[in-house]
Amino acid sequence: IVLALTREPATPPQDSTPYAVWRRSIEILRSDGNFRAFLGVRAISQFAGMAFAFYVIYAVQQYGMSDAGAGVMVAILLIGQVLLAPLMGRLGDRWSHRAVMSLGAIGAALSAVLAWIAPSEYWFYAILLLEAVAVVAIWTVPLALSVSFAQNTEDRPVYIGMANPIPAPATILAPVLGGWLADRAGYPSTFALSALCALIMAAALWFVMKDPTTLHAPQQSLQRSMD
Repeated sequence: IVLALTREPATPPQDSTPYAVWRRSIEILRSDGNFRAFLGVRAISQFAGMAFAFYVIYAVQQYGMSDAGAGVMVAILLIGQVLLAPLMGRLGDRWSHRAVMSLGAIGAALSAVLAWIAPSEYWFYAILLLEAVAVVAIWTVPLALSVSFAQNTEDRPVYIGMANPIPAPATILAPVLGGWLADRAGYPSTFALSALCALIMAAALWFVMKDPTTLHAPQQSLQRSMD
């Protein structure tokens, strides 16, 4: 219903042939270094979250958590995502989506470190809440952030179209690597690597990638004044 009520602004027809889209995509990747950094951050974020799939399994195997306890943990994760998604989205609109992604990266790192050193199963309730923060930051917030890179409405669909497929290989590889490492060296090794990748993600967000909203604000203000 909400999608049906949404109205897009009228725009002139664009050349949407596959050749034109591929050509413009390549041009954007070559010229927009900040967007390339964003794609790199999205790829790293998949490895930052590769430990998430193993928290409940680890709690059951390591601490003998009951099936009921595991169910409660999964419920906490799902409810946390439902509640946090609009709150973090609003915070991103008010503050900065890049900063909210950074908070999610820190949440991912903390959840992995706590899972690594947890002395009992009860720690995993907090760990799952931190995971919920990280999941929203890794999967939901970038959807809004990817729109901000386009400086005009003509390029916006191209940016959106590249935001998910290009990091897809990392999305496929991360859980495979996490599972392989867990089998070979144990779950703590997966948690440690996941925490390291989360810290790298946070560092890339703060020191490499610029906030596209702030970066393009002067140019957009100039364009509005000229119009």
